[in-house]
Amino acid sequence: PTSRVLLVHIAEFPDVLKKCSEELSPHALTHYLKELAAVFHGFYNAERVLSDDSIMRSIRMRIVMTTQQVLRTGFKILGISAPKQM
Repeated sequence: PTSRVLLVHIAEFPDVLKKCSEELSPHALTHYLKELAAVFHGFYNAERVLSDDSIMRSIRMRIVMTTQQVLRTGFKILGISAPKQM
């Protein structure tokens, strides 16, 4: 359930970028990225990413890496630097 919500939110990224460019509204991207971070937080708290089940671990790690890539891309578009690790 939380992974599905996160994946749906990630899938909206191209549409958000299109809307931002058409409407010249960078604030929509910042709002989207903030929501993505909140949805990811919920996912990370609900799912055990480093599971003993290697298939689930692989799937969840791909979700984490995809979220990271979307955040980095969004930050780059906005000119915001992101730490490599926290």
